[in-house]
Amino acid sequence: MTVVKNNNLRFSIWASLAVVVLIYAWLFVGFRTQFFLARNADFPMVRSSGSVCPDDRSYPFAIREYVSCNFNLAIKNLDDHICEKFLGLYGYGGLVDDCRSDVAVAKQDPIVCSRISGQGRRGDCYGYVAAAAHNLELCNSATTQLEKDNCFLVYVFKNNYYDLSHCARIVDQNFKDQCYRYSAGPLGDEKICEIIQHSQVRDFCYWDVGKIKGDVDICNEIIESIWKWKCYNSVAETQQNADTCQLIQDQSEKDDCFSNVAKITKNVDTCRLVEHDRTRNLCYMLISWDSGDKTICEKISESDDQGKCYNGRSGTYGGVVE
Repeated sequence: MTVVKNNNLRFSIWASLAVVVLIYAWLFVGFRTQFFLARNADFPMVRSSGSVCPDDRSYPFAIREYVSCNFNLAIKNLDDHICEKFLGLYGYGGLVDDCRSDVAVAKQDPIVCSRISGQGRRGDCYGYVAAAAHNLELCNSATTQLEKDNCFLVYVFKNNYYDLSHCARIVDQNFKDQCYRYSAGPLGDEKICEIIQHSQVRDFCYWDVGKIKGDVDICNEIIESIWKWKCYNSVAETQQNADTCQLIQDQSEKDDCFSNVAKITKNVDTCRLVEHDRTRNLCYMLISWDSGDKTICEKISESDDQGKCYNGRSGTYGGVVE
């Protein structure tokens, strides 16, 4: 009896500890998610309109206020030294570089980027500043060639400024290949892809251009089969033509292609071309939900799936988030 009681006590203690850990994890992850969503929004989270932030860091929500307020205060005052307050804060040390990057962009000052610890982030920062200032020459402020190359690439990508002369200035081949890839699609020129040395990046380049132009012949330039099939899928969606899906030799990829075209065209007949039951049922279901026509649910082969179809959009199905 004593052993049982001891075991029950141990279980209760561990269960209580587990609940406490989960609560703190939920608060921490929840804040991090909200913070980064807010950081990438048009307007960042602002918790204090004054020039001084509260210094209470005794519990999770207080830390949330402390971090958010100081982050925005640094940007408001164009002072990246405020970012250093995150250095001794457990779990938030990585925000120092993010904070400095945002201050550098707001200030349009590449010198702030030089104080970022990680080389990759530092190169990105130079690119963000150059893009914000619409001045590519600011990339020359970078201290290493790799950072300069990173800056050139970010500048082209952020400003949608597709000029091959910028790509030619990049020394590192990986960055140069990416620059040509990102330029080829918007320029609608598959010949640019021929310049790319890395085979997979070159395949992605043809995929980008093929999708935009809706041209199967461009997809045929792709070497790796899986990317070629995905290119056919993209072209089929662009053309809204299920016949293009027949070019795909992998059945799973082909089913996805038929299903994607069916959802775009709202054509139930295209769903019938899908061989896999689960994918076909999902195809019918999504069209039914989008069109509001519940008679389409009658075409679903599984009773459980039919029930989900009649009940309306639930948000997820078979692990696929809609």
